[in-house]
Amino acid sequence: MLQKFENEHNGSNGWHHEYGRWMVEAIPSAPYTNQLGSLLNAEDNMALRRKKLQAFVKHIDPTGEAVTVSVFPLLGVGDYFTPNAGNVAGNHASMSVHSHDEVINPHPRFPTLTRHIRQRHGFPVTAIHAPIYKDTNTTEEDIYADASVFGMGQCCL
Repeated sequence: MLQKFENEHNGSNGWHHEYGRWMVEAIPSAPYTNQLGSLLNAEDNMALRRKKLQAFVKHIDPTGEAVTVSVFPLLGVGDYFTPNAGNVAGNHASMSVHSHDEVINPHPRFPTLTRHIRQRHGFPVTAIHAPIYKDTNTTEEDIYADASVFGMGQCCL
């Protein structure tokens, strides 16, 4: 829908699926070159694509906003996904115990990629145990990220 909107408004940017269901990838209309002037235009180009995304959101819902986040809020913590996707035992792509497959973009490329990574390695490829500072309000002693969404679902900008 976003690419169609871009085309109908004489745009030339590319809009693509991204790993997280909440994410969208915007590609500039022309690649950057190794010339300084090209690189100096990067920020203006990102602002323009952001403006176009916001126009698309307003076209769909006049009260809507395009929200920029580096990661889905509270990814993997309790009932962070609405509507609640249910029990993680039904995760056939990620096999995650913390994140629902519902947060993965439904385009076949992404669940298939996740499943193949898991099958090829035979264990959670992103099984990350990150220690955290322990204080009186901390209930856990580490962060455990056990699915591709904890990496590929992050903003890479």
